Amino acid sequence: MADIILENIYCKEIGVQPKEVRNLKTERDSVRIADCLGKNIEFKTNILNRIKREIEEKIVHKEDNFKYGKTIKFANVTYELGVGGLHSVDQPAIFKADENMRIVDKDVASYYPSIMIVNNLYPEHLSPKFVDILKRITKERLKAKKSGNRIKADSLKIVVNSIFGKLGSDVYWLYDPKQLLSVTVSGQLYLLMLIESLVLEGIEVLSANTDGIVTRIPKHLENKCDEICKWWQNKTGFVLEDTEYVEYYRTDVNNYLVIKPDRKTKEKGRYLKNIDLKKAYRHPIVPKALYNYFVNKISIEETLHSSTDIFEFCISQKVGKDFILEYHANDGITKLQKNNRFYISNDGGKLIKKRIDSDKQIGLYVGENVTILNDYEDSILIDTRNINYEFYINEVNKYILEVEKNEGIEPFCFEDEPEGYISPEHLAEKEREVVINFLKGIKGIPDKLINDLTYINKHFINNKDFLELLVYCEDNSLMSSRFHDLILLGYFHEFGSSKKQMKIYEEFKKGKNRYTRTLSEKSKVKRLEELRLLFDFTSDDEYSILEKIKNEVSVTGNIRSVCNVDKRYAYVQDIDTKYTPKITVYPLSTGKQQVLKVFKKVFNAHPFAIGDILLCKEFKKRNSMRKNDAGEWEEVPDKFDWYLESYYVTKETDEFIVPS
Repeated sequence: MADIILENIYCKEIGVQPKEVRNLKTERDSVRIADCLGKNIEFKTNILNRIKREIEEKIVHKEDNFKYGKTIKFANVTYELGVGGLHSVDQPAIFKADENMRIVDKDVASYYPSIMIVNNLYPEHLSPKFVDILKRITKERLKAKKSGNRIKADSLKIVVNSIFGKLGSDVYWLYDPKQLLSVTVSGQLYLLMLIESLVLEGIEVLSANTDGIVTRIPKHLENKCDEICKWWQNKTGFVLEDTEYVEYYRTDVNNYLVIKPDRKTKEKGRYLKNIDLKKAYRHPIVPKALYNYFVNKISIEETLHSSTDIFEFCISQKVGKDFILEYHANDGITKLQKNNRFYISNDGGKLIKKRIDSDKQIGLYVGENVTILNDYEDSILIDTRNINYEFYINEVNKYILEVEKNEGIEPFCFEDEPEGYISPEHLAEKEREVVINFLKGIKGIPDKLINDLTYINKHFINNKDFLELLVYCEDNSLMSSRFHDLILLGYFHEFGSSKKQMKIYEEFKKGKNRYTRTLSEKSKVKRLEELRLLFDFTSDDEYSILEKIKNEVSVTGNIRSVCNVDKRYAYVQDIDTKYTPKITVYPLSTGKQQVLKVFKKVFNAHPFAIGDILLCKEFKKRNSMRKNDAGEWEEVPDKFDWYLESYYVTKETDEFIVPS
């Protein structure tokens, strides 16, 4: 609906019919990030200037859905940059304002539309008047919001916010991926400008999320904070809106609860006390108990035992077309419908999810009994439901303990990095890009796996535990049968010995301690203990040079590596014995392909095959040969060929000679 409204406004403004614009779009094969940056993006620290340069180097491609992502650390906060906007990676914590410290949420008003207006951004196939239309709608929305006309403000918000999503969808008339990236990348860097300026003055940024930040401001720096915010607004052309908090409870950037000075609250994620009908129904008594505990200081037990609504304890479960759900109770097994509702009880039965086409099954809520509640009878009192209150108390306590352990975190002092510093993360990222480009040239490596590897690298760039990486990939459905080949290629070399990795991987996937995401938690723990023992007691021996070369050939069909070995070693890529034997070789120390001739009687006496590695000992120079008019071979004066006269075929057990 919002798209149609905008379409009608645009068409009326430029004097065309809607059907004339509906099929318009700007197609692009790739986009340079440097071409997407907005005006007046400037940094003061070496850290952020380096990061800006690294971002400008990037080129994103249509075949990868123009995916863009980067993880950075600044002033002890980790930030993730991507098409979805800037997000801090927040740790569980509690922050409270007092007489010496304020907590203030600073949001940018209509951020994405404002970025388009300030930088005059519009889809390349549309008229520049698009920006004027956007400016007018945004102005009307802010005016309605300020006057208290919430219906109009919210309606116009839907219209302007729909623009951003449509820029990246090739089925809409607004499609232009460059403008989408221009909005998001610029938006992230503008926010980082504000974050940087605040941090340099001793004002801590606790969190950032797309269009705003949460700050912790010492009272003696209030005026300085106001000055910085005013400077930033003048520099960028944006408007900041402040919201004061007295208490801020968070699990992460998408799960938090804040209390304002008037005791009004804002909740997100697991703290939402009202049910989100767009999502699965999951025991609303838990967020209600969390809310009461933090806001109203009511104990968990009191909230749970005072509830008379059994639905507050219920959980919904939907299974796909490939599965069935069974209820295993003392009186037998019942096949359930696709959508079910139940609660955790002291009696009842077990829920089992089974594949239709195999014997594979998964226990749901393992270790707990459940009671199905698909049919409701209001005559049954909640006291007779035999609810397992301990389960729900533990669920609430789990979330409370998670945040309470980090209450009162001390402010962080910022230190800049040296001029010209290159981060290990950036070096690793560049190296990984080279490898990924190499992988794209290997037959059989799917694009999805290459994208997954980029995602895996993002999460494990600072984590060198190979077993944890395997568990993460399995638990998040990122595991691929080609991991075997990647290990052989040394793709995960940052995690240690490839030979050791292969032993752990094979046990992980096929051994008696095979790990799968469908195992019960108890089985997972036991198997990981065994795998950890195996990992700790496996030697760190690496593949030999010969093994590495053969691994590469087995995966790619060829060799591309360069080794630190004597320059006389050469890998045999091809042999032509039609006339004088000619061999195509790959010298291991240089990687520059060459063609050599071999004396026929020498080759016959000491044959070798494609895939062998030769230590070339002696060459002999002799005149080149050609056929004369009589069809006889004769020497060519002053033209010579080099023939391989003496060589040695390396064996598995051989030690390679290395340069001294």
